[in-house]
Amino acid sequence: MNYFWLTILIAALLTVGGFTIAVLIIYGSRRKGTGTDYWNLYLLGIIFTPLGIALVITYAFLLGSKFIIAGIPILALGIIYLITGVMNRNRWKKG
Repeated sequence: MNYFWLTILIAALLTVGGFTIAVLIIYGSRRKGTGTDYWNLYLLGIIFTPLGIALVITYAFLLGSKFIIAGIPILALGIIYLITGVMNRNRWKKG
């Protein structure tokens, strides 16, 4: 089995899923007139950042150093969500 293409496929699907969630959160809330829920973006950042780190480390040890790039999109999404949520913490809608 060719692990390279499987890894690329999983990383691509997770990246597309993350962008889809972000678009649904941002544009879906604009349609209703409620605004962006930055608390949820912060939570997504908390979830995606350690997941991306774990993927980078796992791919590096199990598949070799050339596969580190497969976990970087998830890590980048997590950091972007985390920064966006923290920068707008005065607009959090908890509860």
